Amino acid sequence: MIQKILLLATLAIALLSGCESNKQTDFVFTTPHSRLMTRLDTLRLHGIMYGHVDDPFCGHSWQMEKDSSDTHAVAGDYPAVVGFDLSGIELGNACNQDSIPFKAIREEIIKHHKRGGIIVLSWHPRNPLTEGPATDVSQPSAVQSILTGGEKNAKFVGGLHKLVAFLKTLQTKDGRSIPYIFRPWDHYNSNDYWWGVGQCSDEEFIQLWNMVHDYMRDRLYTKPIWCFTTDLQGEWNNELFQHRYPGNDRVDMLGCDAYQCDTSRHFAAQLDSCLTWMHVLSRQNNKMMTITECGVQHDPSGQWWSQVLLPVLSRYPLCFAMAGKNTTDVAFGAALETPATNDFIDLFQKHLLLLLDDVAPKMGDIGRDSSELLWL
Repeated sequence: MIQKILLLATLAIALLSGCESNKQTDFVFTTPHSRLMTRLDTLRLHGIMYGHVDDPFCGHSWQMEKDSSDTHAVAGDYPAVVGFDLSGIELGNACNQDSIPFKAIREEIIKHHKRGGIIVLSWHPRNPLTEGPATDVSQPSAVQSILTGGEKNAKFVGGLHKLVAFLKTLQTKDGRSIPYIFRPWDHYNSNDYWWGVGQCSDEEFIQLWNMVHDYMRDRLYTKPIWCFTTDLQGEWNNELFQHRYPGNDRVDMLGCDAYQCDTSRHFAAQLDSCLTWMHVLSRQNNKMMTITECGVQHDPSGQWWSQVLLPVLSRYPLCFAMAGKNTTDVAFGAALETPATNDFIDLFQKHLLLLLDDVAPKMGDIGRDSSELLWL
């Protein structure tokens, strides 16, 4: 049913575009960015898409095995959304901070796009002042050092050049740009990273966001969907939000990382409070909202997704909920031989979490793959 609705929407867009072609050349649905925005806005009306960080690369009982996926092993289908991290790309490294080659990341992005899936890219650059990891908060002047006039500005801009060079390679075989959601500077409201609270002033953070936004806007073929990602906290209000918000013209989506670190009851209350605030702000500012990462380390019941997380998420018009990466130590997402296996199977079968086949556009039997549709 979802595929039929989306196909009709696509054909309507194509017809409208054709009718207007003689009157204007900048029709709103002509860019990969606007088409993906429209697709996300349509899909969220039909349920919450399931996403998974590093799904092709990291599993609960395997690492870096070709053509592997914990989600596919459980459900016979891929996540609708897959996330990858670009940490280290700014240094010209061959691999990111988790030793995943950027060449392989690029290949999987193209592969998932061809299937009709959605891509999310995060970026946790190393501390430009100390050369330590993104979590190095030993010197609270790293952001200041890379802004215009700072001692590390030229170095940081050089890193941006490498980031953009990689993003430009995200194309199909015939040269069409692949759209994606980009979420830099997450946890901006915590002290987890060198750009967080306590590491820079609100004004400096906004300057950092705008500097990167401007640099990418002027050099990329395709505008990303910019996601402004908060860490899970307690009470929020509009004043606290506005302190570090770079502006509606620089943000497309509001996101929240939601990992449970306390009791289920406290987590659910905290998440509900955060999403209530986010929902108000998303409506006021005409932004979509999503759960950019989520999970719990210890879930002996195996029902955290169905009994704790989804009862809260189902109250809000979220685009997707992306599980954190699976490792041999913890499975944040679906994986075989874990307590949550049957819970995930039930959620997928009931379409309470949407997988790739639930949302990938279809063109019937005309010999085309999903990526050849208008919105992709």
